[in-house]
Amino acid sequence: MMDLKVRVLKIFASAVIITGIAVLASCERYAWAPPVIPGDIVISYSGHLYPECHNCHGSWDINKTYDELSSHVDTISPESSAILQIHGSIYQTTMVQINDTLTIPLSDAVILWASQGAKNNK
Repeated sequence: MMDLKVRVLKIFASAVIITGIAVLASCERYAWAPPVIPGDIVISYSGHLYPECHNCHGSWDINKTYDELSSHVDTISPESSAILQIHGSIYQTTMVQINDTLTIPLSDAVILWASQGAKNNK
């Protein structure tokens, strides 16, 4: 009697596992491509970057935040800015709404801002 329960349980567990694998294997796969950033986009420090920095550094005012951020960006080689290593995972997963149709990772916004001279602009 006990052997029958064990066999039924094994058969049921096997069926559930096989069904789960079949369902997961049949899922559609979606390819995501990063958005194309138009060349005329201007990144605003106060409009795009400061709000995201302020979320973590709420006690810093806009000038202190600008001083800290700008001291860690490289305007000559923006991709190698120290801020991208300091806050790497946060900057890659945090999205910034640039305009009505464009949302990009904060890391891309910082790189663009640095390439535009890292100005304290509005």
